[in-house]
Amino acid sequence: MPTPLEVLNHYESSMLRIDVVTRIPDLYFIPRNELQQRINQYQDIINLSRPIMSYFAPNFDNKYMHLNLIDPDGCILHSLEDDHVGAVCPGFIYINNNAAIKESLLQGAIVDLYSIEANEGLVSMPILTRDSAVCLTITSMKGRIPNDYLRMAFFIYQMLYAQYRMVSEFNKATDTLVDINSESTLIVNEDGLITSANAKCMEFFGVDSKDILTGIHVNEIIDDHRHLLDPSGPPNGHSFMIYARDEWRTAELVNRKVLQMPVGGKHTVLSFRCQNSLQIIPAPAVDHERKDAFKGIIGSSPEMKKNITIAHKVSALPSTVLIEGESGTGKELIAQGIHLASGRKGPFVAINCGSLSKELLQSELFGYAEGAFTGAKKGGKTGKFKQADGGTIFLDEIGEMSEEMQVSLLRFMQDKVIVPLADTKPQKVDVRIIAATNRNLRQEVETGSFREDLFYRLNVVNIKMPPLRERKEDIPLLAEYILQDICTEYGIPFKNFNKNCMKKLTQYDWPGNVRELRNVIERALIVSSGDRITVEDLLIDAMPQSERLIDMEYSTIMELLGRYDGNISATAKTLGIARTTLYRKMKKLGIEVNAR
Repeated sequence: MPTPLEVLNHYESSMLRIDVVTRIPDLYFIPRNELQQRINQYQDIINLSRPIMSYFAPNFDNKYMHLNLIDPDGCILHSLEDDHVGAVCPGFIYINNNAAIKESLLQGAIVDLYSIEANEGLVSMPILTRDSAVCLTITSMKGRIPNDYLRMAFFIYQMLYAQYRMVSEFNKATDTLVDINSESTLIVNEDGLITSANAKCMEFFGVDSKDILTGIHVNEIIDDHRHLLDPSGPPNGHSFMIYARDEWRTAELVNRKVLQMPVGGKHTVLSFRCQNSLQIIPAPAVDHERKDAFKGIIGSSPEMKKNITIAHKVSALPSTVLIEGESGTGKELIAQGIHLASGRKGPFVAINCGSLSKELLQSELFGYAEGAFTGAKKGGKTGKFKQADGGTIFLDEIGEMSEEMQVSLLRFMQDKVIVPLADTKPQKVDVRIIAATNRNLRQEVETGSFREDLFYRLNVVNIKMPPLRERKEDIPLLAEYILQDICTEYGIPFKNFNKNCMKKLTQYDWPGNVRELRNVIERALIVSSGDRITVEDLLIDAMPQSERLIDMEYSTIMELLGRYDGNISATAKTLGIARTTLYRKMKKLGIEVNAR
């Protein structure tokens, strides 16, 4: 193997040396979202560079010498100095503006650039990727690059290039195996980023290059992706939603394999087939009721907009929906919206699974025949599933359902057949199931209190309703809507909030969410006088929980500092935290004290 000096001598003979009078420009940074896209695109080589560059970091004088990994446009992807990431390497601005130099670099030539006016040097060594070049670049803020540093940089470059070539060959072999798969197949890394896709998958998404998919986070195209990427996740045959060609489609998991890669940890290979065979699901004819299906769901926050978009899209499909969220967040409201937008001719039937015993729930859901038990109604009773035939059944608080009922529900979801109690005749029903819970069902599965197979059956499309405290920007709009709605419902003159009301409403944490907000506004409307609701009419604690905690922390620290006469060590020991942690808290809370 050649020594670093021999490597350097070899490259020096073909190095493109350029001396310029022009001063090298100052640093400037690209937008954060654009930086993330670039990092995603070159994740493999960044992962390779980290341990190698870190190993040699102690040998670099970071005051005047900088070692960076940059993309073809000069954006710093990785650096020994974290605050340089995202900046455009100054010398590269000159290279980008010189077509001949840039072309030479992209063909593998090493470029040695020196600014006479600034007395600054740059050597850029390209690592050729599929269609561009990532460069290991060393810069000097004080003259040309000294030979010792140049030799070290060349050695790092050789190691990085060799490892990248090895990984590239491995990836090519993996891509070949994926390409011969007859099903649409994606490869996803541990960070959830797509690293490759086969031809069938590219055809499914309507793209002509896998580079278009590479670097995209899988959550942008697959709903409930975390479960799919879990090695112990749903079995083959599991249905999930995937977004392609501007439509959400139902897909079936064909296979899932986990590969240990030479770099970047474990990658998951997902093979799937689309159940609607690439045909765009036609949007149903929109009547007035379906058009306004979600008008009662008020919110302009990003999370609510996302939820309404998902609800709109899934309404056209028969997929089961699981809505998660705290009590009072509007889970039933969005379920009703999905039903109305679906155009299903049958009714929307809701039942609270937590309000009935397992025996009563069995008869409520499936019904019973005459004489099924003592006190049974004459002629029997039609169950909720039969009542909802052709429509939608909403199973609220599904996490409260007993294990026996979970088995019965799972059997129904598999067969779409009910048998009423004390009856022997099976009845076929067409029901769309929407379930809701305020529990963490995945956690319930792990503890064994909820069946895993039922969870995956229910969790085809997942909608998470955020609590009101996490979307406070929606409170003014919600409050105005609720106020006018109550006035209309009760047939009383419209009222308005005075200017201080909204501040108090948005400061409160709303543990009861939208339901509590409606109750507070209704009570304020009743007790208020005149045509405006005042702050005094809103019977809530104006200080949110977060502020109460900060206030408590401030009081505790001040009390202890007073007790120990400003002694930081004694105060920190009593609090059970380090001195440095206490200093940070004091700075954040605006507490000044002489350290002792």
